[in-house]
Amino acid sequence: MEPNGQPKPVHEAPVSSGARRITVLRPAVVFSDGAAQPRVAVVVHSNILGAVRARIDTYEADLEAAGFTAVRVVYADGSAADVRDVLKGLYDEAGALAGAVLVGNIPHIIYEQMQDWDGEGGAPAQYEDYPCDLFYMDLDGTWTDCTSNGLVQPANGKYDTRAGNLDLEIWVCRIKTDTLPAQGGEAALVAGYFEKNHRYRSKELATERRALVYNDDDWACIAGADAANASMLYESSAITIVASNEQTTVPDYKQNGMAASYELVSLRSHGYYAGHGFYSDDRSQFGFVYPADYRALQPRALFYSLFVCSGADFTRDNYLAGSISMNSGDAGLVCWGSTKTGGMFNEFPFYQELSMQTVVGEAFRQWFNYMQATLDQPTCETWLYGMALIGDAAAIPAAHTPEPAAGILASAGMVLVRRRMARG
Repeated sequence: MEPNGQPKPVHEAPVSSGARRITVLRPAVVFSDGAAQPRVAVVVHSNILGAVRARIDTYEADLEAAGFTAVRVVYADGSAADVRDVLKGLYDEAGALAGAVLVGNIPHIIYEQMQDWDGEGGAPAQYEDYPCDLFYMDLDGTWTDCTSNGLVQPANGKYDTRAGNLDLEIWVCRIKTDTLPAQGGEAALVAGYFEKNHRYRSKELATERRALVYNDDDWACIAGADAANASMLYESSAITIVASNEQTTVPDYKQNGMAASYELVSLRSHGYYAGHGFYSDDRSQFGFVYPADYRALQPRALFYSLFVCSGADFTRDNYLAGSISMNSGDAGLVCWGSTKTGGMFNEFPFYQELSMQTVVGEAFRQWFNYMQATLDQPTCETWLYGMALIGDAAAIPAAHTPEPAAGILASAGMVLVRRRMARG
């Protein structure tokens, strides 16, 4: 049951439906130097392709201009496993697959787990299930539904175990609008998003090269580390930090955060799929910022790091990350956040990659693989398996790229491991 009293929706089981209609349209591209460009699969649901074909054509041309080869994959039906097989086939071919952009209601899988939040086994383990797009990014790992552990049960239509090589081979992002009924029709929103994205790529849509670090009370202690990471993309004088307990409030965020012109917003606050909020009055009050506020105020920021529990759960109506990134006008472009409790932390590798003009998706892939190699598996699974990219992850924040400051990694450090960072 969700905070608003609604039941959780039913999700697709990880068993192939037996019906598979997924068509790969290969571009006839010849490279004069004999070398292939990295490829991006644009996976489009057939039920909206007719209405957005011109926008998809433009997007694929934009990818080509950015140094990628676009491969269109038209999805009609089939399971998430079918889609993964297609992506793996493209990855295994000559000319590596760098990533995939899922456009429309492309299927997803559900992962379930029992999780120990205090890390010491003192409190009872808690059950959680959630959509997990890592399934598409890990192309050679083994995903199974075989564990019996409390509420986690085998053969119940939810994956619960990963094994083998756990590194992510590609990045995957979603442009999913059928769950945004408050913003309009699915195809119109997709078309509008790609029009906005094209204007960004054509440098017609730009914001001030500024960043906002907005950490509510439980994360005020790491605001300096967050700003240090952002300084790999922006001048220190162009980074605003708001982390005072009585300053991080709903009115301040709306009036000074959402109303100002930033390119990147790094946000840490409690919340759920339909909003995030802030403590005030010595933590006696807690107020929410809702997707409707983003729609009404249309903040100019284009890139959002959302450390907000379940803020990227694309299966929920009017989900936060979709409401932000698929906003109309000049508002929003790309969000990274979690479909479950938890979120992104220790982001030094992520921002370091961005500072070298790496696309958001590849920076995410490098960061996740670093975290898997650094953390123990239960901690990684508990905190990071819900991470998702909403919007065009082949985009790059257009900021200056100074050399990273020495010691940022140490200062950001293993903050969560040391003090078990408060959950979103």
